[in-house]
Amino acid sequence: MPTLSSVFGNYLNTYNLKNVSVQIGGLTLSGFGENDAVSVDAAEEIWTTSVGADGEVVRSKNNNATGTITITCMQTSGVNEVCENIRLLDIASDQTGLFLLPILIFDENRNETITSEQCWLMSHPTRSFGKRVAEREFVFAAPNLSITRGSIGDVESMLAEAAEAVS
Repeated sequence: MPTLSSVFGNYLNTYNLKNVSVQIGGLTLSGFGENDAVSVDAAEEIWTTSVGADGEVVRSKNNNATGTITITCMQTSGVNEVCENIRLLDIASDQTGLFLLPILIFDENRNETITSEQCWLMSHPTRSFGKRVAEREFVFAAPNLSITRGSIGDVESMLAEAAEAVS
C-alpha cells in the first residue's frame, strides 16, 4: 500500500506570511492582525448526501460557489481606511454595483489562488479600544469564490502518480 510520502515525496514544509498576497481591487494589503491575516469560508459543503429507505447512498454536487473572505488587521493599519472607503463608496453608489471589487489571495507557499470577481463589505467591523492595540475584522461577501491549487497539469500529474502507485 503506497503512503502519501511515496506518492507526493517526503520534504520539509516551510510557511511565511510574506509569501501570501492579499489584494482588493488590485491594491495589495498589509498591516494584518497578530495571528490571522485572512480567512476564507465556503457558504456550503461541496457535496450533499442522500440515503434512500433501502440504504442506497447518492451524493449530489452543490453548485453554490458563495462564501466569505475575512481580512483581519490591526486597528492602526491602513487597511482600515481602505475598507472604510470601499464601504462608503459602495453605499454612495446606490446599488449601481460600481464598487463591487475583486479580491485575490495568492499563497506562494502552496501555489494556491483564491479569487472572487465581485465582493462587497458585509458590515462594519467590531471596534474595541483598550490597553493594547486591537484587531478589526472586515468580512466580504464573495459570490463566486474560486479556490485553486497548482495548475490543472499538476493535479492531473498527481492523480496519475497516485493511480499508478495503487495499481
